[in-house]
Amino acid sequence: MAEIAHSLTRVGENHRLITWENVTEADTFQPFENARNIRSAVLQIGGTFGAATVVLNGSNDNTVYAGLSDHNAAAISSTAASINYVQESPLYFKPSASGGLAQSLTVKLLLRV
Repeated sequence: MAEIAHSLTRVGENHRLITWENVTEADTFQPFENARNIRSAVLQIGGTFGAATVVLNGSNDNTVYAGLSDHNAAAISSTAASINYVQESPLYFKPSASGGLAQSLTVKLLLRV
């Protein structure tokens, strides 16, 4: 089992794009520490799901994680390509995937700072 590291790309003056790529059912996601005060966050999930469910979790201590919500206060949970506004702004973001077979996921989190 590998922990997939994220990459960080500056997009213009006020945006940061955090990307986890090629995540399989044998992998986990490395947490992203949100060291900046963000104004908004948008999550994009894509790739081959292979029946996987992807959720976005957050934590303020990098130990206890809980599911995050979209703008309608519904849990962010996806079984197909999707884009979701993220309501909360925790110190740490960490996607997770479960139930997939032959999956290859790409998860992107766009932060406006």
